[in-house]
Amino acid sequence: MTTAKLFPSENLLDEARAARHRGEKAQAEALYKKALDERIKAVGAADGSVGAYMHELGAFQLAIGNFAAAEETLKKSLEVTQTAYYAGHFALAPILDDLADLYLRQDNFTDAEPILVRQLDIVDKTVSGEHRLVYETMHKLAYVYRKLNKPADGEKVLLKALKTIDTPLGPVEEFRFDLALLYEETGKTAEAETNFKQSVEGFEQRGNYRRMADALLAYSAFLKKNGKNEQAAKTGELGARIREKHGSDHTGDIFAATLLRA
Repeated sequence: MTTAKLFPSENLLDEARAARHRGEKAQAEALYKKALDERIKAVGAADGSVGAYMHELGAFQLAIGNFAAAEETLKKSLEVTQTAYYAGHFALAPILDDLADLYLRQDNFTDAEPILVRQLDIVDKTVSGEHRLVYETMHKLAYVYRKLNKPADGEKVLLKALKTIDTPLGPVEEFRFDLALLYEETGKTAEAETNFKQSVEGFEQRGNYRRMADALLAYSAFLKKNGKNEQAAKTGELGARIREKHGSDHTGDIFAATLLRA
């Protein structure tokens, strides 16, 4: 196969990305599909690059809220990529991540759970423990366990995350915040309060004030629920002032202020 055979699919993929950047959703999706068709013509349906093209199409469909199409495309991408490589290859992890996000956006925690369990197994075995995707997967899986009322499983994941973070550059405070919320829900008030305090301190030290406001407001609600009204009021006022100053919108990347690998 000559590289010239790849040019049509690569050019169409570039055009699709450009249309996406311009906000031309229908045009972008049509170009992604044409690029995929051309890639299959050039290399065959079982090639690993076909799985990558499918993944990009599925990720775009997810981004524009076309959940049904995204689910179908991402599952096909997963199948092709697994066939082209093997069941534990790292190339599967980003696809699983998008598929899990699709289910999370629909509050479909039951379907998200096995996807994230598999994703964590893959990234645990294929990349450094300080890789961003390892911690993002742990964070999402612990959240799913909370929603599915599996606090013991959630706690296990979060404690593993804290144990494996071997540098102060890691997102310790995010997992402390997660633990605080989990302990609050399971009635472990002392453990919850300790982790709320530590998460607030960590966010402040890192200068991540938007997440600090989130933690303070959650801590305030916890204090009020436990009859500490004066402390709750002060904590809530501080959280509200920080939120007013720094805003509540963020990129969605809760680890943006870290220096994790990749």
